[in-house]
Amino acid sequence: QGFMLDVFVGRAAQRKDWRFQYGYAKLETDAVLAAFSNDNTTLASNYQQHTVAIDYVVLDNTALNLTWYLFRRNKIEAGSDNDFISRVRLNAVVNF
Repeated sequence: QGFMLDVFVGRAAQRKDWRFQYGYAKLETDAVLAAFSNDNTTLASNYQQHTVAIDYVVLDNTALNLTWYLFRRNKIEAGSDNDFISRVRLNAVVNF
């Protein structure tokens, strides 16, 4: 089983628009097809994740996105820790 909830405030449609996002996801082991689950983190299933993102539209059809992921395993295996892992991603998004 698993779920994901995202909340967006603002918009990213026109030049100088801002959009903010907070998301939370919790997936149990093999809740999704792991090969296509998430390319943003090192865990494909059995994790909980917080996501914070900011989008800014620089030009028409071009936006910058800064996303911070904070994630950890739901159930740890023997000999491993369960500390949160942090990852930051910067994207330039061009629509055409």
